[in-house]
Amino acid sequence: TWEVNAKRALPLGRFVCFELGGGLPYNKVHYEESHFFFDDDEIEIDDWVPGVQALANAHAKLGAFLAGAHVKYMLTGDVEGVQEAEGLEEGWDYSNVTAGVQFGFAFR
Repeated sequence: TWEVNAKRALPLGRFVCFELGGGLPYNKVHYEESHFFFDDDEIEIDDWVPGVQALANAHAKLGAFLAGAHVKYMLTGDVEGVQEAEGLEEGWDYSNVTAGVQFGFAFR
């Protein structure tokens, strides 16, 4: 995955910062299906999918300790379908939401 993002940091007091932003991702999609007994039924997809995304981060700094959370929504183009694969002939949407937490230490 390649991403280019821009974020705006909004301090909320001395210890907390909230960030809003967006960007342009370019994602590698790989799908492989093979059957043990039939080689002619093997399916493989290697595709690059562009998209747009929105993201929000919040983090707190308490002394040298950092704690934060993030959420990102990515809207992508559809991955091309594979006529030989049941359920994939129309393609599929690769859009997704990710969320996470982070902990660390700041050094100055």
